[in-house]
Amino acid sequence: MAKQPRPNNSVKFVGLGFQLVAITLVLIFAGKALDSYLNLESVFLLVAIFIAVFAVIFILIKSLK
Repeated sequence: MAKQPRPNNSVKFVGLGFQLVAITLVLIFAGKALDSYLNLESVFLLVAIFIAVFAVIFILIKSLK
């Protein structure tokens, strides 16, 4: 029986890094866009930052198990 190749962990972590950066950037830009559209002072930006932090922590915990 032939051994199956082991997946490269560095590729997994690079993909995870890009995913985390993408989530953070999308949420930050969405928060800034909502703030400028509704003429508010960084309300949605702060909410988006907190959501991004919790989403990144959740994804890290989920993927590293």
